[in-house]
Amino acid sequence: MKIRSRFYKILFVSLLLSALLITGQVFAAPTTQSTATAVIDTGALNVRSGPAPTYSRVTTVYLNDVVTLLGRVPDSSWVQIQTASGHQGWINSRYILPYVELSTLPIVSTPITPGNAPGGNVTAGNLNVRSGPGPSYPPVTVVTYGEFVALTGRNYNGSWVRIRTNAGHEGWVNGSYLTTNASISDLPIVDSPEATTPVATVIATYLNVRSGPSVDYGWVATLNYGDRVALLSRNADGSWVQIQNAVGQQGWVNGAYLVADVPVGSLPQGGVPENPIERPSGPMATITANYLNVRGGAGLQHAVISVVTYGEVVNLLGRDMYSTWVKVQTPTGVVGWINSDYTQPNVAISTLPVADTGARGSATVIANYLNVRQGPSMDSAVILALSYGQNMSLIGRSSDGYWLKVQTANGTVGWVSGAYVQSTTDTSQLPIAN
Repeated sequence: MKIRSRFYKILFVSLLLSALLITGQVFAAPTTQSTATAVIDTGALNVRSGPAPTYSRVTTVYLNDVVTLLGRVPDSSWVQIQTASGHQGWINSRYILPYVELSTLPIVSTPITPGNAPGGNVTAGNLNVRSGPGPSYPPVTVVTYGEFVALTGRNYNGSWVRIRTNAGHEGWVNGSYLTTNASISDLPIVDSPEATTPVATVIATYLNVRSGPSVDYGWVATLNYGDRVALLSRNADGSWVQIQNAVGQQGWVNGAYLVADVPVGSLPQGGVPENPIERPSGPMATITANYLNVRGGAGLQHAVISVVTYGEVVNLLGRDMYSTWVKVQTPTGVVGWINSDYTQPNVAISTLPVADTGARGSATVIANYLNVRQGPSMDSAVILALSYGQNMSLIGRSSDGYWLKVQTANGTVGWVSGAYVQSTTDTSQLPIAN
């Protein structure tokens, strides 16, 4: 009986162990699934309502707490988690030790609205989001007019703002192109750039570099639109900036034609050279256009050989017969023709001598009305109508000699029928024109 009793005890224990083993397998099954977890690796970490430090705090987790990983932003810098107490929110991924690759987590989109983070609306049509606080940094994405973005920080003077887009991209934008619901100055300073030479981008088609901070100084070089230059110093009022171009040339440019990545006023004040060039004597004029082409002859049909800019002073050498074009010498020594409408001369243009304009004579209209056409054909569009007695300069002729290429008193270049003009020269000797 004792043997039988012992046998039943052993059998009972065996069955119990089997039952526990089966039960353990049943309850252990969930732990074998790929539940993504991580351990908090800092003393205390705020769990926020969105993936940025500007979102409100939901709760706090502490060193060695285990959290469940639910998702991430595209660059995995923030992860969505669930705490042991069931709270869900976002934490910065740099403060965790994950048990899975963060890149394997699903990307979670968290819409940004004015109600859940300091933010702003984009006021530019298309605004580059850059990798750093300045135009020298490469773009990482683009935001468009009206888009609302979260504000996550600023540079030291608030001119550039770090943002996060609805798609989860983070980067920097120029703060002047945002309308914000919070003061940019209240954002945390999040950049700590190394000491580097500030730079700027040229926004003029052509920009003269001069030996001093004024158009009175000589020309050193020319910059083109989009060129990047180093900023060295400024004059007293910051209107002129000393720069160095890509090939190492130094000089001064008008600061109005630069977009700088630092305020010009933050540059050191540089020394001003004492020897500006002398103003030209005699007939001269000041350029009143931002940019004015200097051409090889008196008319738009002539090639551009140089450019002068606002405020430059040119010597006046002559004029065409209508005083529409003037022959000039630029500060760099180039001789050519410019439209007199864009000059402020110190003498009457009509008092200048008539110079060779590159034309081949002149002609007078002998019809009541004479159409000036785009090309040497009756099928060409009419661009101007001349009346009896009006004069024009002769430029060339068609191959059959029936049509003449002319320039009118207002500078218009076109074609007229030679039968309705009286020429001062033999039109058969004019060059064949295109």
